[in-house]
Amino acid sequence: MSAVTVPSNLELPNALSERTTHHYRPDIDGLRGVAVLLVVLFHAVREVFVGGFVGVDVFFVISGYLITSIIWRESRERRFTLQDFYARRCRRILPALVVVLAATWFLGKLTLTANDFSVMGRHVLGGATFSSNFILWRETGYFDIAAVRKPLLHLWSLAVEEQFYLVWPVALTLVLARGWPPFPITISALLLSLAFAIQMVTTQSDLVFYMLPSRIWELLAGALLLLWQTKGGNRRETTETSVAHEFRSVAGLLFVAVSCMADSSGRARVGWLVVAVVGAAMLISADRSHINKRLLSHRSLVAVGLISYPLYLWHWPLLSLTTLLSERATLAELSLLKAAAIAAAFLLAWCTWRFVELPARRFAAAPGVSRVTRNRQVLLVSAIVLFITGVVGWRSFDPGLEASRDANVDSSEPLLNADAIFAGASFHRYSGASEVVLLVGDSHANHYLPGLVPLAHQHGFGVSHLGFGGCLGVPLGERLWGTPEWFERCESFADATFSYFLRDPAVKVMVFAARGELYAEGKEAGIVIAAEHNTHLPADQRERVLFDAYASAIGRAQKTGKRVVLTLDIPELDYNPEYCVGSSTTSVMADGKCVMSRRSVDERQRRYRGIVERLAREFPNLLVFDPIPLLCDSRWCYATRNGVLMYGNDNHLSANGSRIVAERLADSVFGAR
Repeated sequence: MSAVTVPSNLELPNALSERTTHHYRPDIDGLRGVAVLLVVLFHAVREVFVGGFVGVDVFFVISGYLITSIIWRESRERRFTLQDFYARRCRRILPALVVVLAATWFLGKLTLTANDFSVMGRHVLGGATFSSNFILWRETGYFDIAAVRKPLLHLWSLAVEEQFYLVWPVALTLVLARGWPPFPITISALLLSLAFAIQMVTTQSDLVFYMLPSRIWELLAGALLLLWQTKGGNRRETTETSVAHEFRSVAGLLFVAVSCMADSSGRARVGWLVVAVVGAAMLISADRSHINKRLLSHRSLVAVGLISYPLYLWHWPLLSLTTLLSERATLAELSLLKAAAIAAAFLLAWCTWRFVELPARRFAAAPGVSRVTRNRQVLLVSAIVLFITGVVGWRSFDPGLEASRDANVDSSEPLLNADAIFAGASFHRYSGASEVVLLVGDSHANHYLPGLVPLAHQHGFGVSHLGFGGCLGVPLGERLWGTPEWFERCESFADATFSYFLRDPAVKVMVFAARGELYAEGKEAGIVIAAEHNTHLPADQRERVLFDAYASAIGRAQKTGKRVVLTLDIPELDYNPEYCVGSSTTSVMADGKCVMSRRSVDERQRRYRGIVERLAREFPNLLVFDPIPLLCDSRWCYATRNGVLMYGNDNHLSANGSRIVAERLADSVFGAR
């Protein structure tokens, strides 16, 4: 995953006209600067700042604190209105956001493939409607494109904050108007949200990551701090000693520092978020400490804090597009390019703050116009601009480009309802033919469907495949890859489906096909493995588990009289093959040659091929299919063949590639019987 990113529409109670209404705290701007630096470093050098994503959570606490302070203060003074609140939000958020959305759309139009640009169009729409978190949540899955190919991925957190702004001002003003106690109500809502996140994180981790109900506790932590500090309109801090401030500042800084270095999964990740949130709240509450006065209030951190919102908006699109445009660069070259992208993000952030944000706020505060009239004008113009931006994004999105692989399968054979028997599969193709070829495996079995189905029809067969990405299709007994929750789901599903089809007399042929290197190596090619996917198993143990699982499955299948074919895997590419064709400016990569060293492919597949060789010796009747000769010569492996793009992404065949490879696979599947 993804995944991972910050908001930064953070309220500046200290900006321009607001600066005169109450005490300005430079340490909060400094804390904002720390938070955005953590996120930028996390995206640039994730392997060093493995927990730098907690900068998002620090931002959430700050935002909840400052927004609540505005609502509380103005409500006490009987001058709070929702119209005024949302007009200020528009002035604060929209100018920079629209500029970055427009620039990213334009750069994407010049550089991205049709598929990636279509996805960007949907994300522009999400950014304009503050629904990015919903869109990204619905996109999650094995076939979801890599995070680096989503230049607007980071807007999920901005959406979470804007959704919070729709709920919290109304809720808090209602509580205050009815005379209800805000502190116990807020802490109850916080605990409910936190309990929901803890309960759901092991089964619905994507939902917990993206959605407001499982994130609102972080914003409410800031709100709760403000309510704790305020009693009857007076600050509680007047009765506190400086020692208490010093203690909270030191402890808070340590909490944030420790959490940003932690990489964990499941409930442990929520635990580390609690540490970061508590740390941020402690720092905000310690405004009289030396750390706040001297470190967080230092001019350099305050300066970064002042541009934190546009810096957040700019940094990920620039890092994303830079990485995409330099997929074949060496690590040293890529590091330099990322450094240049970050430098450009700082420059653009300052320019956006200086020439977009400040003029927009000054223009909105121009004299001679009543406050109500000005607010109405701001809200109307904001609605028009967002509508136009959303339409541009919607028109750029082409749902036809995202049709499933099975849509490429022209089939008139009877298909049964797989969900009625096996719920939970990502890939459903359950043939009702009297004789069936069963594909057993993950998405690397599924990508043979477009080519194999029409060839099977010629031999009077149907083709079935039930499975999901990252699941071998046969019981393993021990986790080789993926989160524990993913493995448990896979084991249960594989055991049920494989046992069922063993007993099915219609299944005459079983084709075992999977991304074998993923399980043999325990990671994707060239990817720094996330902690939750890592099993820390030694290579020899991985090989033993994989060999035993396949040996058991092949033995059981052959005992039932089924023909068994085991496929070796296609090469995994170290670049996006879509950039090899078309008019994309990135088609110049590798001097126009979309190739990969055969030596690196052989090294990546070495362990898995050794396992297959042992299985072939163990089972003399086992048929082994090797697609490598169709895609590689002695020096190179190719993404295209005779002008045909063979790949749909870096490790799956395209529909055309599937048809070409399946012609040779059919010799093993339907050969002399």
